[in-house]
Amino acid sequence: MFFVIIFLSLAALGSYLFPEWSWAMILGAAFACVVALRLVLSVTSKD
Repeated sequence: MFFVIIFLSLAALGSYLFPEWSWAMILGAAFACVVALRLVLSVTSKD
């Protein structure tokens, strides 16, 4: 749920900051940021 909130926040922020971008580009960039965050957290986690 945490990552969904981050994704939606990034999508809203992207649409506000870059109104000339298409929705597909904004959602793709937000998804890429969430994936990068998940990868960083999975690599640096100490199980």
